[in-house]
Amino acid sequence: MEIQATTRASLFKVFSLDFQPYSALNRESEVMDSVENVRSAANLLIDHFGSGRVKEYFDCFAPDADFIFYTHPEHLTSRNAYEVLWKSWENDFGFKVNSCASANQSIRIIGNKTAIFTHDVTTSITNNEGTETLKERETIVFELIENRWIAIHEHLSPAAP
Repeated sequence: MEIQATTRASLFKVFSLDFQPYSALNRESEVMDSVENVRSAANLLIDHFGSGRVKEYFDCFAPDADFIFYTHPEHLTSRNAYEVLWKSWENDFGFKVNSCASANQSIRIIGNKTAIFTHDVTTSITNNEGTETLKERETIVFELIENRWIAIHEHLSPAAP
């Protein structure tokens, strides 16, 4: 028993001397940089959407991004599927986005390559029936792909009353 205790104590000393703790300050700095980069990517997406720059808006999404909208019964499993739906809104309903305002933004970094962005959205749209203001909540999941934060999932819900 004495030998085992001595061996454990020696091993502890060796491992404790070689142990280099990961700096919490480094991780915090990395997360803050990621948060700001995600915020920039999200605000660019929102700006393209709110300014009617449809091509640029869709370019913010990965080709295999998926979309869930409370206004549409189907889960869209690609950017192309959403683009087709958008075109149908334009052609069938005269759909156009006039403006979009984002509030209460929150960003959560998961690991090194995933971020969850949530916010409240107020959007002014025009359609064949006139102009309407929508109040919604949205979650967008971003992934860091080739040094660019790109949207891979969007989920839109009506704002709470």
